[in-house]
Amino acid sequence: MDPANPRAEAFIVDDERFMAAGPNHAMDALLGFEDRVVDLGGQTVVPGLIDSHVHFTWFSFGLIDINLDGVATLDEALALVRDRVARTPGGGWVRGHGFNANLWDRWPTCRDLDMVAPLHRVVLSSKDGHSLWVNTLVLRDAGITAATPTPRGGQILRDERGEPTGIFQESAQDLFADAVPERSEEEYLQAMRLGLRHANRVGITGLHCVDGIDSFRNLQTLQARGELTVRFLKSIPEHAIDHAIGAGLRTGFGNEWLRVGGIKIFTDGSLGSQTAWMLDGYEDRPDYAGVATHTPESLEALVAKAVAGNFSVLVHAIGDAANRMVLDAIEPVADISRQKGLRHRIEHAQLLDPDDLERFAELGIIASVQPSHAPSDRYIADKFWGERARYAYAFRSLLRSGARLALGSDVPVEPLDPLAGIHAAVWRKRMSEPDSESWYPEERLTVNEALYGFTMGGAYASGEETIKGSISPGKLADFVVLTHDISTGAEEALRAARPRATVVGGRLVYGDL
Repeated sequence: MDPANPRAEAFIVDDERFMAAGPNHAMDALLGFEDRVVDLGGQTVVPGLIDSHVHFTWFSFGLIDINLDGVATLDEALALVRDRVARTPGGGWVRGHGFNANLWDRWPTCRDLDMVAPLHRVVLSSKDGHSLWVNTLVLRDAGITAATPTPRGGQILRDERGEPTGIFQESAQDLFADAVPERSEEEYLQAMRLGLRHANRVGITGLHCVDGIDSFRNLQTLQARGELTVRFLKSIPEHAIDHAIGAGLRTGFGNEWLRVGGIKIFTDGSLGSQTAWMLDGYEDRPDYAGVATHTPESLEALVAKAVAGNFSVLVHAIGDAANRMVLDAIEPVADISRQKGLRHRIEHAQLLDPDDLERFAELGIIASVQPSHAPSDRYIADKFWGERARYAYAFRSLLRSGARLALGSDVPVEPLDPLAGIHAAVWRKRMSEPDSESWYPEERLTVNEALYGFTMGGAYASGEETIKGSISPGKLADFVVLTHDISTGAEEALRAARPRATVVGGRLVYGDL
């Protein structure tokens, strides 16, 4: 990923950094008597992989809680809940993630959960994180009834009598903030250690985490204890902006292990929950255009406040209306943001109106996109967005317009697996459907472009392109040894490739050399 030295036979690591890279004979000449020489036998080495959009705590707890991702029927989901209930003391909490009602014949209800968990409290989040499914005991704890008003920017699914069905979307999920108990610090640390090990196994050396303040607090604990094996950029949720500015924090504060990112803002929901905010209605509901969680005025004011406080913003936008609103909100502060060195991002940028494509480069906005969403969502995107899906996940169009891409996974919405993300960017089809056609193949990236997005793209998005993202002298020695050479872009190599070893700062954190 170094344009001055695109491919090399060997490199030297001195302490935590790359000292040199080049042909074998040149590296041999630099070796000292006590230096350790590692011969990988011609295997492929790439810079450490950076995932630019993760919910790390949420993902880490998913390694412990019920995993409903990919569960094909409601009955199967309830069976998993029943099994966990049987192993949980009465009155205890049962948590899980990943249900996808688009796979089922209907949205689930609290009564479904009551049948398998009459004495336990159950809280389950959807695959996209934009819907919450709870049972009746949790509704009672939160004091939610038919008289509970729907909060702005949210939805409460109700039955014909107006009673909540147990599904709460977008800001309506916040109604349970006081009813659902916080996890303990030790529970956080236990889960996050599992998450770190998984990240290293898949070749990750850097993560941009968009979770809440609890995540930030516990990442600091792990760093203080010397337990981090991944470098983190940690965003600040929008509700904490006044506290962050008041404390004198700013984007970029921190060190090579844990650095403060921007203010994370939501503007709409998701495609999976049909809450993405659209310029025109959904294909099956022409009179319904999704959910906006900000007004244009409130978003513009929030972005201006962040910039005045020396914070960049990273703004969640799925629908074409949401993306346009974000572009409009950043435009008035684009010049002063450049002067301050603030790099704003739109997270997901999933559906764009063609008229808005050029604005990313014009305004200096990074498109923080997740390639695995494209093949995963292709069928529901066609169903709910119709012909507009031509400009969904428009990676090539964005790149051609001059926009910078930072690639990620949105884990746990999609798996934490950057090599799978590269496959999705290059082939735009599911690995489970190898014989299928690429979805809108004109939006495919080359393997080099996709790898750049998972290395230098992430480094640029965090303002750290001078210290990581490529195998270059002086940069941090973060790299991954792969079992296959992916550089040709051959689908077979991309499907088969796995990390053999992951090294962070010159220290082996996974595998062997």
